[in-house]
Amino acid sequence: MPAQQQNRLAYLKLARAYARRQFNALLLTPEYRHCHESHAVARALELTEKHFTDLCTFGVEGDCGENGEDHITIQYLNSGDTYEATICYYKGCFIVASWGDIVR
Repeated sequence: MPAQQQNRLAYLKLARAYARRQFNALLLTPEYRHCHESHAVARALELTEKHFTDLCTFGVEGDCGENGEDHITIQYLNSGDTYEATICYYKGCFIVASWGDIVR
């Protein structure tokens, strides 16, 4: 793996850990304690994007399997490329992955 990709992966792992910490902290607040977890996930990802300005992402996106379609439930920082590694929230975990690889 080229050094640039290794550096990006390391940066994404730091961002993933930050997102998890933000998520855990949000769940302790009155505002998010009784909401659906997707709200805290979205806010944690927003805070992560703001903190890690070199992620080159374009906001939070996602899909919910409960919308009556055959989609899965996932939230992620939009990298502009379906197969570019980013921070995803999938099956209760923050992971470094491309959302395209998860949904195919």
